Amino acid sequence: MTEQLQSDLLKIISRVDGLYSIAVSDKNGVPIICVTSKSMPEIDVKGLLPAISNIIDQAGKLYVTESNSLVAQYKSYQVILINRSPMYISFVSAKKSNTGLILTLDDDVVDILGDIKSIFR
Repeated sequence: MTEQLQSDLLKIISRVDGLYSIAVSDKNGVPIICVTSKSMPEIDVKGLLPAISNIIDQAGKLYVTESNSLVAQYKSYQVILINRSPMYISFVSAKKSNTGLILTLDDDVVDILGDIKSIFR
């Protein structure tokens, strides 16, 4: 099952130029599955997840509502985090990647997860 999930997530990665990684984590930032392309630069995706999930929680407190997504841009890459409570979907891509297109991929990832979604409840 894990190999099929990884294969399906890699297909999503191949659909977007510059998309390096897709990671799914629980609300505490603990990685459930993380898939990276072979072109991924040296970025510690699993190390980013807990920090980014805390950032989205804090952003939600600032606006008095829960945040749906967060985009953080760095010098050469960007991290896009989508809150699909009770899980987070994280994408790491080149800074020049189509951010809007990546933001639409969360439904595809959730569909691929299928039965694994039950572990988040």
